[in-house]
Amino acid sequence: MQTLSKLKSYDNKEWHFSFAYPSEWKILWENEPADSWIIPIAIAGQEQSGGLPCFSVNARRGEILQEKEQVLVFPSTPQEYIKQEQEELKRAFPGFQLISAEELLLDNKPSARLVYSYDGVKGRIQEECTTLFGVGVTFQFISEVPARDSAQFAPVFKGIFESLRIGRSSSENSIKIEGNTEISVSQQVTLSPQPLGAAAALKQWKTKGKTPWLVGGAILLLGLGGIGFWQFQVLSDHWAWEASQQVNTINGFEQYLQKHPQGKYVTQANQKLADLYLNQGNERLDKEDFQGAIADYNKAIELDPNFALAYNNRGVVYYNLKQWQKALADYNQAIELDPNYALAYSSRGVVYSNLKQWQKALADYNQAIKLDPNLADAYIKRGWAYVNLNHWQKGIADLNKAIELDHDNALAYVIRGGIRAMQGDRREGRTDLRKAAQLYLQQGDQANYQATLNLLQQF
Repeated sequence: MQTLSKLKSYDNKEWHFSFAYPSEWKILWENEPADSWIIPIAIAGQEQSGGLPCFSVNARRGEILQEKEQVLVFPSTPQEYIKQEQEELKRAFPGFQLISAEELLLDNKPSARLVYSYDGVKGRIQEECTTLFGVGVTFQFISEVPARDSAQFAPVFKGIFESLRIGRSSSENSIKIEGNTEISVSQQVTLSPQPLGAAAALKQWKTKGKTPWLVGGAILLLGLGGIGFWQFQVLSDHWAWEASQQVNTINGFEQYLQKHPQGKYVTQANQKLADLYLNQGNERLDKEDFQGAIADYNKAIELDPNFALAYNNRGVVYYNLKQWQKALADYNQAIELDPNYALAYSSRGVVYSNLKQWQKALADYNQAIKLDPNLADAYIKRGWAYVNLNHWQKGIADLNKAIELDHDNALAYVIRGGIRAMQGDRREGRTDLRKAAQLYLQQGDQANYQATLNLLQQF
């Protein structure tokens, strides 16, 4: 058996396990709740350039494997567990590579061990996860280390694992792990408090609708229909930040802030969250979920009060809702925060156009073009303003410029075609409208395609 010099011992009286570890290692995390899991202990050695060599224990009441009741969230055999985990890990970690996967009998209970590597923020990481089922409590024993240091730390991790004792018993023997090595565990495994029964566990799982697995120091919450979202309960501020960046989700960064409110990366996490809420708001805006988009932009602004783009985009929502004053207020704020923000001037000009305040609209379009001479959107809007002021040639000139900058801008062709037709040049007007209809069709915009065809019939 591998021995460890200068040992410390750890004894968890609630979950009834103990092990020995190097005295220079430190406890990073102890008795932390993580949804239906508890992370009783995580220890780590000195930080390397690629991360911390770490060993952790993850536990939950209730067995993952059920014989009498089918639990759809969990695999029913170690083979299925291994297969499922491989697929999830491929999606979770960049550069994932499986090193080995095997079924085990640990203390005559079904177990599975996965060894794999992946690309971490600071370099290649190697991880080993052994999952023990069938004792009323599910345990996972996880080691993680920079891949290039795996050989160096393998004896240390092996020694920690071999020193592991589960349950209360004064008599110990060597229990065979089929197809592998031997480790010492207690002869009689008795765990307390009492585990959930299968029916109660099933009810709890179905109520929560998600399944956590500890991988790489993170709890991955998987929805019944696949990956629902990710929550991170990690072993240190540094690891938490790295894990959050790897997955780059709202829930990941929110978990980092919840667990590390005074962490080193709070400012960066808030900015990342603001960006993610902005993107989510943009997706909802595209789907015309205006209230959902407002909620997301509100959150982005709460996280970053100086986020000019979030104010601008929230203004777009208010514009779509015809709440002109709220839209103006947001555009004003975006411009105050970023006086060189051309798109905000162009957006504010549209509100003034809808309010028939054409001179104010022109002033904003002029400023947008001054700041960004290649902003086709501003030329289109200024052209429309000129038309409403009966400056037809200036309007045509702006639309020509917009088309020069953006050949596929269907709206520019629609407006120019309409102007030409109204001025008596029906042939050129219809040519523009047909071009616009073709572009809308190519872009999958059926509504505007049909509207353009209807306009063609009028000329």
